[in-house]
Amino acid sequence: MRTAQHPEIFQLEDRISLNKQFLSVPDLNIYTDVSKIYDKTDSTFCVKEEDTTKYEWMVQLRPLNTVFQAESLAIREACLWASNTNQQIKVWSDSESRLHSISSFDTKSPIAQQTQEILLKSTNIKLGWIKAHVGYSGNEAADELAKRATQEGTSTYILAPRSHVKNLAQKESIIRWKTELDDGETGRIAYNVCLKSR
Repeated sequence: MRTAQHPEIFQLEDRISLNKQFLSVPDLNIYTDVSKIYDKTDSTFCVKEEDTTKYEWMVQLRPLNTVFQAESLAIREACLWASNTNQQIKVWSDSESRLHSISSFDTKSPIAQQTQEILLKSTNIKLGWIKAHVGYSGNEAADELAKRATQEGTSTYILAPRSHVKNLAQKESIIRWKTELDDGETGRIAYNVCLKSR
């Protein structure tokens, strides 16, 4: 999916703040976080009104999904939740790389492109960067939620990352190559020549 916006009118820079400064909005703030513990990758967000938690969302992804994907998913789902309200909402993430990806017109990430679409339609949402593990209560609540998600999160499915698919294809091609070398006379000779020249 590609955004239908022309680059000249694609302006999300004023909606995505990468400043190293934390300024929450008066009403609702959403904090995203992820965790990858052993073979579990989790994606979460929590909605906070001052110090009260209004809503929590948490899912477990498959082991092959990356933290990068989990962070993208948390931001997209937070924006989707925020798009259904009339309030000004700021979504906070401690992942600068994900925010850069969302603010880029030529991002290749399908989840980032979906987030862009939500932001372009819902002007009540802004994204901001927050430094992790420095005591911001909303960020700490999201961190705790990410830990809980390893046990309580519902399973969800998103496509495997390209890197995983490439890795599988590479492994399969090596297996086939070795099989052809082992089974064929010409291949065995070439293999031995290559092996001896090392």
